[in-house]
This record gives sequence, C-alpha cells and structure tokens, in this order.
Amino acid sequence: MTPAILLDTIIDPALRLVESRYRTDEARAMLIAVALQESKITDRRQVLDAKKPWWESRHGKANGFWQFERGGAVYGVLTNPAAQRFIVPVLLKLEYPADSEIVHDALIHNDVLACLMARALLVTLPAPLPWRDDPAEGWRQYIEAWRPGQPDENTWAAHYATAWRANCSGQAVSGLTNHSGRPAGPRPRPGVAVTATPLIDTLALVDWPAVLFPLLVAVAIAYMIRMDADPNTKFKIVQFVTNPDGTGNSASLAYCVALLVMTWVFWAQVVWHELSDGFAAIYAGTFVAGGVWRASISAKERTAALQQTVEPPL
Repeated sequence: MTPAILLDTIIDPALRLVESRYRTDEARAMLIAVALQESKITDRRQVLDAKKPWWESRHGKANGFWQFERGGAVYGVLTNPAAQRFIVPVLLKLEYPADSEIVHDALIHNDVLACLMARALLVTLPAPLPWRDDPAEGWRQYIEAWRPGQPDENTWAAHYATAWRANCSGQAVSGLTNHSGRPAGPRPRPGVAVTATPLIDTLALVDWPAVLFPLLVAVAIAYMIRMDADPNTKFKIVQFVTNPDGTGNSASLAYCVALLVMTWVFWAQVVWHELSDGFAAIYAGTFVAGGVWRASISAKERTAALQQTVEPPL
C-alpha cells in the first residue's frame, strides 16, 4: 500500500470519527511515518520470515500496520487515562469492547481501528507533534510511544519525508508558515482551521466546554457563599436542606445530593465528549423542577406566615 492510499482510504476516514483538534497535518504525517517504519504498510501481522508476505510468514506478536502487541501498545492505550478518553468513544462507535484480546485481533483487518489506536498512542505524548522540518523530534516521539525492540534510525528520515510529501500538496498556502518561519503547504482539510497566529491555533485546541463548566460552577458556589456571609441578606445556604424551624428536610437534602451528582456526571460527559441530548434534557429538567418545587414550598411558607399574622387573637 502506498502512503497516499493509506492517507486517503484509512487515515482520513478514521480521523473523521474524532474531534477536529486531532485531525492535524502533524498527526497525519506521524501516522504515515510510523506505519512505514513499523510495517512498510505491507505487513498486517508481524513478519518473522523476511522474504515472505505476511500471510505466508511465521507471525510475531504485533498486529496491524502500526504493529501493536496485545500486552504492549494495546494494553497501554486501553489503560492510559488520556488515551482512554480518546479511544473509548471510538470503540463504542465501531462496536468493539475495551478488551485487549478482541481489539488486538481486530487490528489485523480493521485498518480504521488500527489507525485510531495509533492516534490514541500519540495522544499520550506530552510534547506537541513535530512539524515537517523536525524529523529528529519525530524520531524521539516515535521511540517514546512505540518503544521498538530493534529501532532503525537510518530509515526514519526517509520515511518522515515521504510522510510529509504524501500529506502536503506541494504548494505553499498564502500566509501559512511552519514553526521555522519558512513557507509550508499542508493541504486543506475539512473541519480544521489553520491560521498564521499561534495564539489562535493554541486557543482552538482548548476543550472550552470542559474548562468553562467547572469554572462556572465554582463562580456560582462562590457567589452563594458570599451571599451567605452577607449580614444584609436573608439568604443562607443551610436553607436548602432545612425547614423554617431549623430541622432537616430529607427531601431537600436528597434533591441537593442528586443535583450535585448529576452535575458531576454532566461535566464528566462533557470532558469525555459523550454528552447526550437526553441526559442534558434530564439535567435541565431536574434543575427546573427543583426550582419550581422549592418556590412552591416558599410560597406555602409565606402564605402560612401571613395567615398567622392576620388571624385575630382568641
């Protein structure tokens, strides 16, 4: 298989299953380069007989064009928290369990899954993926992520250059420069915004819903605490779970606990990008119903208080 076919029929379709922030030209180039380095994009299983095709050769432990071993990269992706957040939604979409044996066997023929497992492994790297003029950093990251038993650095530079040629149109995009300041030519991709401003590109990678939601919750809690401490207001946080006479209200306490748990689940689903419309509607409905319920209780309490004030003494 050629790098161009790998890109057009496997990598691009696979990356359409994940967020646009993972569909970068750096990621595409690394995926091509690693596939060339690991299997030459010819071996769906690890080949032990060098001159035989993979279906005739004795097999090693690694499967797929990116050569994942069950107890190595497959296990690592399925247990690493960052990789889990990436790959678990993908497994659900492709109807696979998070089972190392099943996933490892599927990598032989499911190239989309193999590609996304490799992309998940790249997610675990702390450093940004390298640009086209930095094959040395690409090699360092490949070694860190794949940990090959017999690494051959002599072939990496050629594979890396081939990967970038396959990934680029060869024509400079007006106003676009690479990290060294020289014109570059990544071909446009649907859903990926590329600008000439590093700050804008960096901000575009931030998962804003996951960041802003806990921030807004913290602001709301801080505001309630401030009101509770203000002697000029009648608002007290303890009123959420007590009756007017100061005794505890089990129903109010249960509602507050349920709302806190649902808020945590809401944020977790936002972070994992699995927030469904149904759960969002249930969460909003619970919040609104609780507000209406508390308002009705307050109205009854005020009515009872007024009745006591207007009743003539016996």
